[in-house]
Amino acid sequence: MFITYGRLFWCIGNVMVAAPTRAQLLNLRPGRDSAVVFPPRSKPDQWGETHCPFPVRLTYETTELNPAAALRDLELRTGVQITSADRDSLPLFGDAAGQTYTHHYLHNLLRLALTHLYGATVAALYTWHSFRSGLATALHAANVPDSMIMLICRWMCPESLHVYRRMGTREHERLINEASSMNVDAIQSANVVRVVGDQGYAALFADLQLNQSAHARDFNRTSNTAQDTRTRQLTPAEPTTPTAPPPPRPLPRAQPQRPTFVGPPARLQPLPGTMQPGDAVVVPAGLWPAYSCRELGGAGWAATIRRVHASTARVSFDVAQTRDGRPYEDELLPLNELRVAAV
Repeated sequence: MFITYGRLFWCIGNVMVAAPTRAQLLNLRPGRDSAVVFPPRSKPDQWGETHCPFPVRLTYETTELNPAAALRDLELRTGVQITSADRDSLPLFGDAAGQTYTHHYLHNLLRLALTHLYGATVAALYTWHSFRSGLATALHAANVPDSMIMLICRWMCPESLHVYRRMGTREHERLINEASSMNVDAIQSANVVRVVGDQGYAALFADLQLNQSAHARDFNRTSNTAQDTRTRQLTPAEPTTPTAPPPPRPLPRAQPQRPTFVGPPARLQPLPGTMQPGDAVVVPAGLWPAYSCRELGGAGWAATIRRVHASTARVSFDVAQTRDGRPYEDELLPLNELRVAAV
């Protein structure tokens, strides 16, 4: 489970060479020829079926830190002197005795190099796994898919990828800046809200061609109008459509009179405390000054709470009707606008 000379091939003039000669190595052409390294079997791929078939290609250049040039130097120093049979067993990275380096030796070597360059405090932060994490992070920043990062870094499970791949601070800032300019209009059927002033709310989102400042201005104006109960008008319930011919008109008989509250206006007071569905309340007549109130001496309309929210309540009118005898629809009103009649 380590790289041997047998897993190092050379692509020279578009021809794959398993055991190059000294002359071939000395005449490598920069930008054309390359080293091709096949990954060995590893702990997550012990049978060599997942990662081994996909080699790493390193183009030869004459720069100081070019990896293909470093491998060429290893070949010139050792590879050209061994037989083809020895290439399959001799480690590509080994000591003078031809043995693989131990983890302890390489760990101390890295620690000494980093200490010499940056000091002991910085050196203690890094291990050889830092190279894998750095590569995975750089690939992620280059928009490489997770599946390809796992193949390049030879991980079998996504959990390993999530441990080593990091998001850079610049990438985080870029994503947040892009998100701040997005128009988020996602909605689900389970959380469609029912708000006061639905017509204005729908009209605001119907015209998506307006700029952001116009959206914000219209939204604020609509919201302020919807929250002011004095600007709304009572809406009568729609009459039901008969599905059968109406029955014959009965003989005229005395009709009960709609209750009319006369006398001095009732004295209203704020809600006593926490209200519950079924509690009786009064909708002050001042909420709709354009309507004539004949209940409680003109002080307001008698109503019953049907549902209580955090700061609002849905109420139904007990007596109030239109001129043609239709009851008014339920209304969602702020709790601080409702009153109770003083006893």
